[in-house]
Amino acid sequence: MSIKPENLPTAAYLEERFYSIMYRLGYAATPESSNIKPDPLVEGGKILTYNEFFIAEGSNFLLMFADRWWKGGGHSTFHLQDTFGNQLLLWTMTYEGVYNEGAIPALMEALQAAYKEKKFYGCRGPHLYKSADGNLQYSNHCTGTFSFFVGKEVIHKEVPDSHRLQGFHTYWGGMQTRTTLE
Repeated sequence: MSIKPENLPTAAYLEERFYSIMYRLGYAATPESSNIKPDPLVEGGKILTYNEFFIAEGSNFLLMFADRWWKGGGHSTFHLQDTFGNQLLLWTMTYEGVYNEGAIPALMEALQAAYKEKKFYGCRGPHLYKSADGNLQYSNHCTGTFSFFVGKEVIHKEVPDSHRLQGFHTYWGGMQTRTTLE
């Protein structure tokens, strides 16, 4: 069984699915509707998973999404899987760095804002975001598009006459080489 490259999900399709999944089932979801669970592969890690059928030329494939994160980073992927379990990697995002525990709520707020807006900022938060309490400022500097990107996000605490770094992530990713499933 094979799938022609022109029948694979496009970057635009995956980008729309990414924001919908992350907002509706992940970071902005209520605990009851969230698909975020403990990750059995990483101690203390979390995973958000989502699967849907993808039909191409009369064949059914499973479009699989996984967002795994742990202390210090994470990895998101879209795969296409055939009925035999063969997988084709379509898209990835990897991020790594460190945040002070007190900066995590501001990071989650920034990510929720970007995912709700469905605008590409390097698949992380918006260019600038001020936390709800006004004490932390998130900034994101990205080069590229959903198909290929690199960037860095930073959170600073505003103190009189200066900013104190509360954490950062560098990130990179995009569409992977397209081949056919055999």
